[in-house]
Amino acid sequence: MISLKGKTAVVTGGSGGIGQEIVFSLAQCGANVVILDVKIDLAEQVVEKIKFPNQKALALQVDITDRVQVENSFNSILDHFGSIDILVNNAGVLSNKSIPNITKDDWDRVMAVNMEGPFITSQTAFPIMMKQKFGRIINISSVAAKKGPGFLADTIYVASKAGLIGLTKGFAHEGAKHGITVNAVCPGPTDTEMVKDFINEKREQIKAGVPMGRLGTGQDIANAVMFLASDLAQYITGEIMDVNGGLLMD
Repeated sequence: MISLKGKTAVVTGGSGGIGQEIVFSLAQCGANVVILDVKIDLAEQVVEKIKFPNQKALALQVDITDRVQVENSFNSILDHFGSIDILVNNAGVLSNKSIPNITKDDWDRVMAVNMEGPFITSQTAFPIMMKQKFGRIINISSVAAKKGPGFLADTIYVASKAGLIGLTKGFAHEGAKHGITVNAVCPGPTDTEMVKDFINEKREQIKAGVPMGRLGTGQDIANAVMFLASDLAQYITGEIMDVNGGLLMD
């Protein structure tokens, strides 16, 4: 069993399908967990479900694209828990438009949440982790970042998730000498509420394209996050981990 006892984990977008599973899994491993989410009611519902003995969990309403909100929330977390050991940049938005139909607002929204937000949270966490001489940053990217547009992803989404891989490698390079590992997980099509409307119409077609013959689950992604957050992965950094049932093998 992986142990994260005594660690404090921050998960952005922790009220969503993948986010919830990451939150529950990290808590089950013994970590105190903080959810940063704009959907505070849903985030608080997730927190209420964490019933492990001596476990602490907190939900904060934060727009990760707002640097002041992020900095204030991290200061509150330090006051409350004393450290920030694990950061999971899970919050994200989908986009599924053809190139002629993409607007500047579409571009700005996707890039803000999928790229700028993780940069702000990681940059804010970095000096904290440097001082601790320990940190784990895990970014949730996408198979689309490597494979390109498909059923669920358009050009903007692909660009944002590919950019997140670039951020991962940049932070990993600089963090290595400070005891900070930075890795990314690239899920394939995952059966969550966020993608339900896209998947339902083409569910069987998408499943047929996956060698394992099924869609991913939130727990599949959470398992990879738990591993990368643990001491088992202490010598792994800058890794882009595929969790896609064989949809893409590289």
